[in-house]
Amino acid sequence: MFSNDRQRSLVKYAECYEVIT
Repeated sequence: MFSNDRQRSLVKYAECYEVIT
């Protein structure tokens, strides 16, 4: 359950990181 929220946050972080990079 909490893993899903954590994974979603990680995906959003990765997307933001890709945009910055």
